Amino acid sequence: MSNATKEFERRMAEAIDYYYNHDYSYSEAARAAGLKNHQTLSNRIQGKRESVTKLGGHNRILTPAQEEVIRAYGRSQAYAGWPCDRQLVAAAVQHVRNQGRDPELDPLPAPSKTWLKNFMRAHCDFHIIKWKPLNKKRRAA
Repeated sequence: MSNATKEFERRMAEAIDYYYNHDYSYSEAARAAGLKNHQTLSNRIQGKRESVTKLGGHNRILTPAQEEVIRAYGRSQAYAGWPCDRQLVAAAVQHVRNQGRDPELDPLPAPSKTWLKNFMRAHCDFHIIKWKPLNKKRRAA
């Protein structure tokens, strides 16, 4: 979660506190907490909109517990000497997602390259090293 999102959620919680505990109107509470739009506060209080941190859209393919399992698997593979690359993470994600179901009868699609890139960027446990072939001149020397 970005710092801007954390700051927004902090201000939103503060505005909700002003609304409930200090008998402010939506616009007064939003202004006191530094929110730009009182309608956002109104929608949050009325339950029309959830916290941004709870949203995941269609790319939310793992639960937090499953994410922790993937991270632990990546660490164990790294300690064993196997490089943690995108193929390893994709295979682990596919395996975890298909637990308890028959992959032949009800297969889940593999995670996209973009999802993998964002997942690995969001979790600092994974660090990709791109191997480059040795230069011909250096090899010949």
